[in-house]
Amino acid sequence: RSLRPSAWGDQPVTSDLPDMIIGGKGELAGAIPHLLGYRPDEQSVVVLGLQGNRLGPLAATTSPDVVAPVGFTSHASGGFARQVGQAFTRYGVTTSIVVGYGPDGPSRARLVADALDSYVSPNHEVVCWSVDRGKVRSWDRDLGGWSKPELVDTGAEWVLRGSAPADSRHDMVDSFQPQPAQAWAPLSADQQQELAA
Repeated sequence: RSLRPSAWGDQPVTSDLPDMIIGGKGELAGAIPHLLGYRPDEQSVVVLGLQGNRLGPLAATTSPDVVAPVGFTSHASGGFARQVGQAFTRYGVTTSIVVGYGPDGPSRARLVADALDSYVSPNHEVVCWSVDRGKVRSWDRDLGGWSKPELVDTGAEWVLRGSAPADSRHDMVDSFQPQPAQAWAPLSADQQQELAA
């Protein structure tokens, strides 16, 4: 089963686990931390790609240049959207779900989604979501408003499969840092003789 494009070339990362069926906004929003490896914070924007009805690549940013309230501009979000659009096009993504987190998530998600629309093909659908306080909403372009909130799923099935996202991107990155070597006190002469025997 293909989970996401590999960073080491065009070979997909695969898993022996059976496919998991994700139904609805709440379940998919609950899956995002497990797919990323960390829980997005209130300044995050995540773009999840779908290849037909299968999960594809995803991108996230928490860069102050893009998501800080003062620095979040159409220019900065356009640069992020351009990079995401080019990568998603290479991997055959047919739908992009742009998710803005926190109280300002709706405006950030719409800004990135609008920019992403200009970098993908006309048959590529761009969907806009917001996640805040454990609830997910979607933007309805035709009605010009946000849907009623749905609860974000707990991700229990992911946990049963062994997934445990870090609390933050920083914590995830730190978990990959080499640990310092254990500093042991030197052995006494008696201990050295006992071990040698």
